[in-house]
Amino acid sequence: MITQIRKVGNSAGVVIPSVLLKEVKLTIGAEIDLTVENGVLNIKPVKEKRQGSREVSLNWLLADFQDVEGELIPGAVGAEVLEDDDANYRSSP
Repeated sequence: MITQIRKVGNSAGVVIPSVLLKEVKLTIGAEIDLTVENGVLNIKPVKEKRQGSREVSLNWLLADFQDVEGELIPGAVGAEVLEDDDANYRSSP
């Protein structure tokens, strides 16, 4: 596919047709790596570096938690109604 190099400020830009962006799974703003090999300009997507698992565990969330006395306020502080009776529970329609 033939396209043009265009002036963008003090630099140059290449317009990449959307059909090609979809084919290589790139979106506007994606990082790319430009290299030149044997006089050929190569454009490659920069792969995201995963930093371990994306799953978050309760232990991880609570790792830095310090049990500070007085952190929790016992009882209601406003107009809350707390009921233990499951008979009064209604599910949303």
